[in-house]
Amino acid sequence: FPRFLHPLVNKIAVLIHYSVTIRLAPVLPTTVATAQFPTVRHASEAVIDALNAGAGIQCVELCDAAFMAATNTYGHSGHQYAVADHLFFKLQGATAQGLQESARIIQEVVKRHGGKDWRLAGSKEEADSIWLDRKNAHYTGMAFGGEGARGWATDVWYVWLYCMPDKKEALEQHCSVPISKLPDLVYDTLQDIRKQGITSTIVGHAGDGTHNFTFISTGLS
Repeated sequence: FPRFLHPLVNKIAVLIHYSVTIRLAPVLPTTVATAQFPTVRHASEAVIDALNAGAGIQCVELCDAAFMAATNTYGHSGHQYAVADHLFFKLQGATAQGLQESARIIQEVVKRHGGKDWRLAGSKEEADSIWLDRKNAHYTGMAFGGEGARGWATDVWYVWLYCMPDKKEALEQHCSVPISKLPDLVYDTLQDIRKQGITSTIVGHAGDGTHNFTFISTGLS
């Protein structure tokens, strides 16, 4: 390089150095717990409280009563759940004692918001099988809709259209709400859907302040 460019080249080298710096974190042990709630509003309010409780939380997933009914029939794990709005928690901690303390804290939060039927996995195998029910949410919903069902999945952050089973067309739309407004958003939207008689399930990353409604139909276009 020409001499007058040397300072610029050095600065670029520094920028490149920092842009590829990778920070590593240990993979902590995890476990899974579930609880049911009177309404999605109660469940969503519990999420906000749980995130501020100082517990080791990796994920919090909101699943409504319709999804739980679908899971009881079509879920892969074989677990049976109360047909009620649920939260699925994935907890993490550096030690077994840390995991138990996080579970205790979250269980107290659940009780404060009207939750019950707290279920903490007793083994890694049980935790994995419970979480599998959440991971298979889309396909469980399609089975719930009947043969040939298709789904229009909505997200607080993105909206996309699934044309099952052979292709996917993306219709992307950005929107967001403060997490403090999530309980109102989820509850009010669910009431609107029920008034219209639309078959749908809710499965959402509530811990991130998002939720997903999947509208299920055999005649979706």
